[in-house]
Amino acid sequence: MENNQLDHAGGEETGTRSGIPVWIWVLAGILIGGLFATAGFLIFTSDGPSASGVAKRASEVVFEHPGQGFSLTYPKGWKRLNKGELANYEGAFSFGIKHEKPSALIGVRVQKLDAEGAELKEVSRALDRTMPDRFDDFTKIGEEMLTLSSGGDALIYDYTFLADRETRIREQLLIVPTVEKVYYVTAWAEAKSFTRVLKDVDRITRSFSTE
Repeated sequence: MENNQLDHAGGEETGTRSGIPVWIWVLAGILIGGLFATAGFLIFTSDGPSASGVAKRASEVVFEHPGQGFSLTYPKGWKRLNKGELANYEGAFSFGIKHEKPSALIGVRVQKLDAEGAELKEVSRALDRTMPDRFDDFTKIGEEMLTLSSGGDALIYDYTFLADRETRIREQLLIVPTVEKVYYVTAWAEAKSFTRVLKDVDRITRSFSTE
C-alpha cells in the first residue's frame, strides 16, 4: 500500500551461499539492465560498511509492499509507474518510479531464494567478470557495502554502458539478500544527466528496507 499515507573491480573467485550459485544472482541483476536498455525510453515518453536509513521528509512519499516485504521513500517529484508501464518490463518489477526531467527510472525486482548470509564481495566479483560480456563498452564506476536500516547487508554496484551502441547509460544496482528473497533496486538514466538525480537516487536507495 502507499502512504501519503565504492572500491573498484576485484579479483577472480566463484562460489555458492546456501546452495545458490553466485551466477544466478548475477544473471538476475544483469537481466534488469537489459530490460532497461530496451524499454527505458518508451517508459520515459509514455506520459510526457556504512549505516543506511533515511528519515521521511514532508515532500516524500512512503511506499510499502507487504506482499513482497519491502518499503522505501521517494520524493514527490518522482511518479509511480502504473500497471501498464510496468508491463513494458514483462513483469520483471514489483514497483517502479520515474523522473521526467531529466529522464530517470528506478525499479524494484524480487527473486525468491534463500540468500541469508551471502558473501556480497563474492557477488561483486562475479559481476566484475560477467558485466563486460553482457553490456557494450561496460565501465565500472565503483561499489559500496552498506547496512540497511532494517539490519540487512546490501551491495551498491555502479556502472555505465552503451545502449543501442550510441547512448551511454549509467545504472546503480542495489542488491539486498534475505532469508527468503533477493531484492534488486536499479536506478537508470543517461550518464550525462545521472548526476542531476544522484542525490534523489542515493536517498531512495538508502531508504530501502525489508521486513
